[in-house]
Amino acid sequence: MDLEFEITEKEAEEYNEKKVMENIISKGENVIKAHLEHLKSHGQFTWFNQALDFLKEKGIKIDISQENSFEDNQIKSEISNWPIQLHLINPLAPYFKNSDLLIAADCMAFSFANFHGKIISEKVI
Repeated sequence: MDLEFEITEKEAEEYNEKKVMENIISKGENVIKAHLEHLKSHGQFTWFNQALDFLKEKGIKIDISQENSFEDNQIKSEISNWPIQLHLINPLAPYFKNSDLLIAADCMAFSFANFHGKIISEKVI
C-alpha cells in the first residue's frame, strides 16, 4: 500500500497568552481554572501572570486557591516546563531565560530511581 502525503511548512505566530485567554473565557470557569493550573504546574509563571492580568482587566474573578489533595500524597514531579521533547519546544519560552538546560535520554528516568529529586530538580529539561 503506497501512502501519499504532503508536508506544508509555514511560520507560526508567537505564543500570545492574551489571545489564548480570549478564546478560553467563553468556555467557562472550569476551563479557565484548568488552563491556569496547567501554566502554574509547568512553571510558566510569566504566562500565568499574563493570564491573571487579562482576567483582572476583564473583571473576571476566578478562585485559584484550591489545593490539590491528590498531589499532597504523591511524589512530586520536578518537571518545571512543558513540552519536554526537543522537537516541540519553543526556544523563546520564558522557562529558558537564565536556566540550566538538561538533555537526558528517555530511559534515564526509568534507570535512575531518584531521577526527579537528584537530577532534574530546578532544571529545565
